[in-house]
Amino acid sequence: MRTGPVVLAVSGDDAKLGELARSVSELTHADPLTGDACVLWCVGIHRAIHENRLDGVQDGVALLPEERREFWTGTIAEATSRPPSSFNPNGYVVTAFQAALASVLQTPVPTTRPCRHLQEALRTAVRVGHDTDTVAAIAGSLLGARWGATAVPARWQAVLHGWPSYLAPDLVRLAVLAVSEGRDNPTTRWPSADDLGGYYGGAFPADPIHEALDDDDGVIVANWAGDAKVEADVAVSLCRVGRRQIHAPERVEIRLLDEDPPESNPNLEFVFADLAEAITAWRDEGKKVLVHCVLAERRTPAVAAAYLASRLGVSSDEAFRRVRRVLPRARVNPSFRSALERLWS
Repeated sequence: MRTGPVVLAVSGDDAKLGELARSVSELTHADPLTGDACVLWCVGIHRAIHENRLDGVQDGVALLPEERREFWTGTIAEATSRPPSSFNPNGYVVTAFQAALASVLQTPVPTTRPCRHLQEALRTAVRVGHDTDTVAAIAGSLLGARWGATAVPARWQAVLHGWPSYLAPDLVRLAVLAVSEGRDNPTTRWPSADDLGGYYGGAFPADPIHEALDDDDGVIVANWAGDAKVEADVAVSLCRVGRRQIHAPERVEIRLLDEDPPESNPNLEFVFADLAEAITAWRDEGKKVLVHCVLAERRTPAVAAAYLASRLGVSSDEAFRRVRRVLPRARVNPSFRSALERLWS
């Protein structure tokens, strides 16, 4: 459950990946089967990232000592044929591996918004019982690799926490640094910068915008120049932000790209529907919600329109008209508009 991140540091070299996975495993576990399982799972994560496959663990068998390959081939076959619930107890590496793999492979991928498979398979993994945190962590690393961070529901991200006082954005920072060999972007200093206001001010000069929606004054829409002026309970950041730029106890960073090709935002419909649901839930709890991006012209208006369409039961076009009352420069690129129309026609 701890070796998944090593995949971020290795790409295109299975032998090196296997060696690194095993060396990290051996820091805490001497059993060679534990090292084997980590090799297999890391290869599976690699295939999920680069080939959009969930069955890539089989590719790692060739990296194992020859005398244990048959054992692991049979172990994987059992995980694909037996129900997840049969792998209980699962405190041992082999059954934990099987419980996680069975949960991932045997949970159907939804036809509508397929990335919902991430949360449904994780629920399957937890329901197996026994060592649920380990099994869910193992399954989650593979599911996240396949479906991406935008498949993680916003409400889940907002409550994610760890040591030392890390939140979901801190995990994003660590992941980016792992991929970039510990180096920040030389221009923006992201992801380690405390505040990106200086960069945005030079690249995207703008007057501050921080306005409450006419239809709900508990939802504030803002641009980079206005976001730091807002005290909110929850912040939804749709662009890169500094580590101390936003003032909110709950924060989620949803990476939306202001680009038209569908492949730029593969989970777009899910993101809009999920954020609309999340903002509704936060508002029902009496929380003030900040939604912001760089200029508040495309991404922020789209999410605000999704919320109003869902909340008020109006079409996306009508919701967007309402958003433009406070963001008159708002416009939506074709892929955003199409996604919103499919959800709220």
